[in-house]
Amino acid sequence: MGEISRCCKVLGVEPGVSLEELKKAYRDLVQVWHPDRFANNERLQSKAQEHLKEINLAFDYLVANAFKNAAVVLQDTSEETSASVSPPKEPDDWEHEDFDIVTESPRRGLATALSGITIVLIGCGVFYYWEHHVDTHQSGRTAQERQTNVAASRPAVEPDSSTNDSDISNLGIPLPSSIQTNSTIRSSDILASMTPVNEIEVIQGPEGVILNSKGERDYIQASRLVRPPCVVKARAKTDLKDLRLYFGIGEVIFNWRDNPSELRIVDPVTGRIIPVARQGLVSPNDWHDLTWEMATNEMRVMVDGETRFESKGDYRRVKGYPAIGGYQDQVMVKSFSVESGLPIETAGPQGRVSKGSIRGDILSSMIPVNNPTVTQAPDGVSLTGGNAPADRDRYIITSQTFHAPFVIRTVVKTDSINVRLHAGTGGVIFNWEGNPSELRVHDPLTGRITPVPGRGFIWPNEWHEVVWEIRQTGMKISVDGQARFQNQKDYRSLQATPGIGMAWSKITVEYFVVEQK
Repeated sequence: MGEISRCCKVLGVEPGVSLEELKKAYRDLVQVWHPDRFANNERLQSKAQEHLKEINLAFDYLVANAFKNAAVVLQDTSEETSASVSPPKEPDDWEHEDFDIVTESPRRGLATALSGITIVLIGCGVFYYWEHHVDTHQSGRTAQERQTNVAASRPAVEPDSSTNDSDISNLGIPLPSSIQTNSTIRSSDILASMTPVNEIEVIQGPEGVILNSKGERDYIQASRLVRPPCVVKARAKTDLKDLRLYFGIGEVIFNWRDNPSELRIVDPVTGRIIPVARQGLVSPNDWHDLTWEMATNEMRVMVDGETRFESKGDYRRVKGYPAIGGYQDQVMVKSFSVESGLPIETAGPQGRVSKGSIRGDILSSMIPVNNPTVTQAPDGVSLTGGNAPADRDRYIITSQTFHAPFVIRTVVKTDSINVRLHAGTGGVIFNWEGNPSELRVHDPLTGRITPVPGRGFIWPNEWHEVVWEIRQTGMKISVDGQARFQNQKDYRSLQATPGIGMAWSKITVEYFVVEQK
């Protein structure tokens, strides 16, 4: 990556930005990450100082090297690189980088040469912040009081199967202002009844609930399943980074650790990342009113009454337990509420035979691996994360070993991501956290991964019948009667203990059958 491109990423702008826009982005970042905001917390103040140092160095370099006579320069002119810097490529996969946004600058000599300029610019930035900047958080106070709901513009019908791979674009289409249904369910603050998920630490503080996360997808979630049209509202703040809302496989990430100025939208239908430049910042240690509205065909995200993102999409089959959390930083939540226009069915699998008539169900005799939490639910057995953070994949396996040919049959649902079948050294992953639309097939003899684009998504919070046939000369994977994958290979030597599990999610299994052929 060229230095111009790297510095643009630090400041949350694209190569080719105007000097005026660059300065505006710089001033915004100085306001958010200025160490004076964290005078009462030495740890956060130290982190903010490092962030601000990187921001200043990036700004200095761009001003000195990316413009000539106020014209934009799109190439690095240093000896290290002369290649053109292209705008950042939009990622196709669900990224889970674990590194911090602070990176060590490779240009020590340049930093030294420009140290004098840096000091002047810091002073100018601080002066501008205190004397001229309008506090957008305060200016949005009147707007945030508006009651904004979503309209149910179409009846809930089965969407076309092509929905799974659709491209959700930011079309800027305003949403209706009220839920037009006679069955609207309005919830008051439900914060006290929300359930911790994964490794989240929940502490009752004087101003609200304090959430300390240890890793990915640590959050507290609502106990009631909802679907569009619905509105999720939270009053929350973060001490520095990563304030996240969840809905099924969907996410909204503010102050994202890798680029705080970029709003990260994970589409709740496809799992596809939609980056929104310069819309992700929320000032640390300040309360903000977050709103996530979803109609059957439209979606909107707002902060303090200001719209940050709008899109069109087919959200009719989206179901989820709304949730809020962070990532390796502290988040505080004062209130959380949900408004939903449609009730959610709670019955078991629709149109299937009753569990009592299933022959060969061995679910109750299966053995836990990697310490999952196994709970007997009214509609089956639920599996969630255990107490060992290093063991990401948790599952249950049969007590009997099977040899090819055999068939695994199960009916299962997930609340969001990761339904994983196991056999030998292999497995099958639906709603994989790295890219929910991609089916991940691990060969049961070698463990070799075969990615199958566009075949891995199953609708969260819906029952699915999954069949994995392992023959002597090949295997076939089907979901709800439709083939997702098949191959031809010699599996005559395979001996395996089949199983089923999850990662970072909750799955519920109605039954699990293995037929030895």
